[in-house]
Amino acid sequence: MENNKTDNIDNKEVVKKGTTKEPPRERNEKTLREEFEKDRGIIEWESLSKFFASGLVILLSDDMDIVEVAVSIGLDKSEQVAEWMDKNRLQKISDDKARKLYDEKAFIEALVVAPWVLVKEIPEKFGKQKKNKKHEKS
Repeated sequence: MENNKTDNIDNKEVVKKGTTKEPPRERNEKTLREEFEKDRGIIEWESLSKFFASGLVILLSDDMDIVEVAVSIGLDKSEQVAEWMDKNRLQKISDDKARKLYDEKAFIEALVVAPWVLVKEIPEKFGKQKKNKKHEKS
């Protein structure tokens, strides 16, 4: 008889017969950086509207590295994050800015650091290239 309930064996969770889920990796700077590098991406602003409406979108200044900011947040470097916020290098997006990005059908760089979504504007030239490729596929 097959047993489908979850059992714990040597810190591995048996999900289904024959499959295992590894325990979470240690969250240090190196592993966070690797994870965030893999997870960063380019997305159309419109796709983030529900996160913006919830107040969860944070805009980075142009000179900031999105992965570096994500690592600092992930490691709870609250003094560094507070300094960036005090200098307006990290800030919530204003309604006017969000409307402008929406109207322009802008593409942005985005990275989730739960519960936040970090975003950074990308050069207009790159954004237009992404838009054209999207239309070519249609």
